[in-house]
Amino acid sequence: MNNLFTLAWRNVWRKKRRSFIALVSVAFAIVISISLRSLMLGNYDKMTEAAVRQTGYLQVHQTNYWKEKSLNDCITDSPQLRQKITSLST
Repeated sequence: MNNLFTLAWRNVWRKKRRSFIALVSVAFAIVISISLRSLMLGNYDKMTEAAVRQTGYLQVHQTNYWKEKSLNDCITDSPQLRQKITSLST
């Protein structure tokens, strides 16, 4: 096993330029993939944040809204409704 490892190690460094190019290309691919992954996760967070800013974490609908999904079933904003919602325990 030791001889096989020694032969493999010598073979890798026999062509130093080829080994260096392979090493740099793998390192470049790792850096690019980590950067793109972090960019993707950041975009997901920003999309969630934007959606929450528009609609909020909580939506209140009238009873028949999910059956028909009509904008005619809107609930008007009122202080009494806000009081009822804030008094609910989480």
